[in-house]
Amino acid sequence: MSVDAFQAHAKSTANHRWLVLLDAAAYVPIHPLDLTETPADFVSISFYKVFGYPTGVGALVVRKDAADVLHKVYFGGGAVDDATAEDIWRLLSPAPARFQDGTIDFLGIAQLQFGFDLLDKLKGPQAIHRHVSALQSWMYQYLRSLQHSNKRPLLTIFGKHEKPKQQSCLFQFLVHRPDGSVVAAEEVELAAAAAAGLHIRTGCHCNPGQCLKDLGIYPEEERAAALAHNTSHGFITVMRKVTGASGKPELKPVQLPIGSVRASLGALSTFEDVYGLVKFLREEYVDKDGGPPGGTGRG
Repeated sequence: MSVDAFQAHAKSTANHRWLVLLDAAAYVPIHPLDLTETPADFVSISFYKVFGYPTGVGALVVRKDAADVLHKVYFGGGAVDDATAEDIWRLLSPAPARFQDGTIDFLGIAQLQFGFDLLDKLKGPQAIHRHVSALQSWMYQYLRSLQHSNKRPLLTIFGKHEKPKQQSCLFQFLVHRPDGSVVAAEEVELAAAAAAGLHIRTGCHCNPGQCLKDLGIYPEEERAAALAHNTSHGFITVMRKVTGASGKPELKPVQLPIGSVRASLGALSTFEDVYGLVKFLREEYVDKDGGPPGGTGRG
């Protein structure tokens, strides 16, 4: 965890208070989180990401001395002690009730006990972290070694996998043909499900900033393409400066993928899972004899 909450709090003055919001939704499923070492004021957690079920249930952990900073501009039943229709007057309930508008998902919350029981059976966050880290290390070494007969790499793998302490358990990558062109991400997703029974994800919207940067797409290009419906089979056409036949730079249309392939590891992931993904990519897309590999998408 690279967040230095102590340093942020140290910037506070009598007139300006610095607070730390930690989005730990993707972190806590495979890492222990010690709030004495990272004393964030607010921590968001998704139980769906931790347990895989139920969907739509999470938590916002709030330091007691920071709760009053959260000023609500609306309210619903269960979040107020009293209210009138005139002047939009209301008396909010004390925290945490003031943040729980309407009927909470009590059925989903009741099922969380089974998720916590599972964590205990798996020996807790530290054991889960060691398990997933081992799978991640093995998987990265084999994914990066995949190449075509002409020695070109099969995959472009994004992230900081060379520095495991700075990288989550998520693999984001593109699949290439021998000529370097990209296989459409959605095509890889469908093929993985049909050929190997693997559930992987594709797209960009969980983290559009980093994803678009990795894919080489500028924000204004993404917005213009979306509004004009200028996408075709997982690709976007943009103008880029390239070196022409005369040796001078000129603008030419270039196709870039609008999404990548994502494979995530978790507490219940097994060696058979990661081996299955490596085996699928090798058999489906690597050209073993110089012939064309699988995949018909454009790049």
